[in-house]
Parts: sequence; C-alpha cells; structure tokens
Amino acid sequence: MNSYVLLVNPPYPRRTGSGSMPPIGLCYLASSLLRLGVPVEISDLAAAFPGFNYAEFPDYRRRLADAIEAHLTPAPALVGVGPLVTATLEPTKAIVELIRKHCHAKIVLGGPLCAVPGIGSVVGDFLPCDYYVAGDGETPVSEIWKAISMHREPQSGFGIGAAGSREPEPFREASLDLLPLPARELLTATYTLSARRSPVQFPGRTTAAFLSRGCPYSCTFCAAPVASGKILRRLSDERVVEELSRCADQGFSNIVFYDDCLFIESPDLDSKVLNFAAAVSASRWHGAFQLELRCDTVAALSNGSFPALRRVGCVQINMGLEKGRQPQLDRLNKQLSPATATRAVKRLSDTGIRTAGTFIVGGPGETMDDLRHSLGFAQSLPLDFAQFNPLAVYPGTYLFTQVFGADAAKNWLPLCLNRELAPWGDILWRSAELPLSLILGEIRAAYSQFYTQDRLDRVCERMPDLDRASLTAAYRMLANERAPDWPGRDRLANERPSIC
Repeated sequence: MNSYVLLVNPPYPRRTGSGSMPPIGLCYLASSLLRLGVPVEISDLAAAFPGFNYAEFPDYRRRLADAIEAHLTPAPALVGVGPLVTATLEPTKAIVELIRKHCHAKIVLGGPLCAVPGIGSVVGDFLPCDYYVAGDGETPVSEIWKAISMHREPQSGFGIGAAGSREPEPFREASLDLLPLPARELLTATYTLSARRSPVQFPGRTTAAFLSRGCPYSCTFCAAPVASGKILRRLSDERVVEELSRCADQGFSNIVFYDDCLFIESPDLDSKVLNFAAAVSASRWHGAFQLELRCDTVAALSNGSFPALRRVGCVQINMGLEKGRQPQLDRLNKQLSPATATRAVKRLSDTGIRTAGTFIVGGPGETMDDLRHSLGFAQSLPLDFAQFNPLAVYPGTYLFTQVFGADAAKNWLPLCLNRELAPWGDILWRSAELPLSLILGEIRAAYSQFYTQDRLDRVCERMPDLDRASLTAAYRMLANERAPDWPGRDRLANERPSIC
C-alpha cells in the first residue's frame, strides 16, 4: 500500500486585491495524520491559481490537470480535498475526476458544505468521492486512514459519510487541546499570501490561526454555526502559548486570528482577554496580530483590556457592523444595533488599535434608501478600514430557506451551479428593487467615497508609527481597484431581476 496522504486546497474565484488565506485547515488535518506516522503533502491550488475564475474554467481545468498529475507519482493512498464551499464545488469536481482518472486513491471531502443537509445527494454522481466528513476533520480523517490501511470501512460515529448512506451528524472535537499543533511547515516557504482584512504590509511572513471553534449566535446569513457548531470551544491559555511559540519557531511575524467568537460578551470577558494577552506575552512569539470581534464585545471591554492587547501586538480589530438601521439588522438576526457599533468604533479609535468594519450591501426587505443609509453610516464612523460586500446566500442557513424555500434547502446543488445566481461561485442576493448590478455599483461608489485623502490623513495622524507610503498604497488600491474588480459585472445587464 502507498504510504502517503495528499491534501488539496482547491482554487476559488476571488477579486484582485483580495488575499488568499493559507490552507490552515489542511495543516490541522495533516498534523493528526503525521502523529500516526503518515507522510503528508499539501497541494495549495488556490495559491497556484490566484486568478481562477469561472469564465475561463475550461482553460483552468487543463492547468489543474497538470498540477494534480505532478502529485500522483507515486500515487497517494488517500487524497483529501477541501474546504468544500459553494465557490469550490466545480473545481472540486474537476479535481476528484482527475484523481479518479490517474490513480486508485481513496478520496475524502471536507468543509462547511459537508455538514449541510442534502450533501448526501451531492456526493456520488456529482462528486464521486469515497467519503466526506461533516464537522471537525482531524479525528475522522485519522479514522479513515486507519480503516483503509487495514482494508476495511471506517467505523461510524465520527461524522464520516458516503454516497448512498445516511447523512451523519457533524463530529465535534470535545477538547481542542488534545489535537496536535497545525503542521504549518508543510506550506511552501515562499507562500506568504493571507486574507488579511487590512492590506497594509508588515515585514515578514503572515499566517492564519484559529484558537476556538463554534458560534452561539444565529445570524440568518452565516454558515459558521452549521460548519463548526453552536457550542463555543476554545484552546486553553497554555495551549495558546504552545501554538504561538511554534509560529515563532516557524518564522511567522504576523498572525490573523480568524475565530468567529474568540471572545464574546460575558461576565468574565475582561479576564479572558487579559489571560489571552498574558498567554501571548508568555510565548516565544512577538509580532503583530489582528482579531475578529463582535462590536458588542468591543463595546463591553473595560478600559484596561485595550492597552493589554496593544502591548502584546494587537494592531487591528475587525468587526462585522453590517447595517446602519436597526430593522435591517433585525432581519439578519444580527443581535446588534447601530448605536453599539458606533460606541465600539469610537472606543477603539482612541486606543491606538486600527479599527476595521465590514458592511453587507443588500438584504431582505432592504430599499435603496436603506442601502445608501448604511453606506453613509460607514463613511460617518471613525473607521480606518472598511469592506463592503454583497450578501451571499449559503446553503444550510436560514436565509437560504427564506429565499428559496424548504424544498430547495435540501436540494441546493442546482442553485449553486447556476452562474446567473452565482456568477463568482457564491449565490448573491438581489431583488426587483435592488438588482445585483445596482448593488455592485453602490459597492464601487462606497469604496471610492470611503478611502479618501482626508481619511488617510486622519489615520496617519492618529497612528504615526504606520508606514505612510504603505498605507497610502493600500488606500489607493482599495479606492480604485477593490470594488471595480467584480469580474464580468457588465454581463449582469440582462440579469435575473430577483431571487426574493
């Protein structure tokens, strides 16, 4: 039997100027296999094909074939492909078919879609894999390896599914501390791309990290609770010290913590933040990091927490602010308010930590006046950076059922493959009043109106330690390239007018 595992990160469409997060999820899977003594390779096709798009898919399929074949001599015993999301459905299908053509390796898929009801009808004919994993993947992929090495089928109970079988309950690791540290060393030394919210460049290499899993909230548009569960699980502070020390040993000087809910509003919020800061300080790692936090969490922090975070390297906090009016937030079940968002942004603006906010453009019940009010709200806040995105409609979410109905919620594949609905891989919301072409036009205007010379001057004045040349280049790119870069926007002239 061949003795190695190939893990493949499929390419996905993205806009010029938006980064590609290193496949940290595959590094976590690899570490569990390495602990069993199994050699592992990672093929990061997202980094290899940064310009991937569906308009040129036939050409990319030929190039994918060359990239895959390079890893199949000798042939692996097991190939894992993921993450499986709506934007990677067709590239994943191409990768699976290419592997089937060239070797007899067992194929397992993983990612958020594998935990969505209806996945059982997607695997098989469309994605002819041997297995798929719903939920956390480290233990299941290890169990699959043990099974195939003994020429038997994997045991049930680990979130492992197969075509024609009952869809499994998602598997959740009870203790994240028991998992080995992610094998970031398997990423190539030259790969430094990262989906940092801020494009301001720092010297050195950047990595992503996840110190927790799960989201207890129920935003209608978010697939995080489906993918990682609603129960929040965190690494211990001792384990945080270990992971950050390993990042130091591997030469990473910048970290983006992509946790959905590393900290949430609670009676012990400040103690958790201060303990985290102490763990960062106790590690061998010293650099710059960014956090993703809810704005109600930021608003609830005590005055002592911000200096503690800044002292250990926190340079930016990214918050999902989404809308400027309460009814729109309520329709998304965001459980936030514009007043809370304003309070959080103003509090951060006095700390020396850069402030970034994301906004969703469009949504159920939204009018043009609502949309422009949200964009004006963004411009009125003392934010250093902002992102403006159309609303994506993901299978497994309440929003998907709301838009397409209960029957479509379990038969979502045809909708995800419809390039009219999902021109760049994800289904994008639109209505009769707010067609997608109009939404994208408003996004374009929002970027140019937000990233002004006046705002740049204010940021540079408030944070004199930042490299002004780098910050100026970032503002210029965001104002002039980020929004106009939705490829094929002109093709939407005859778009389907509404999906809701």
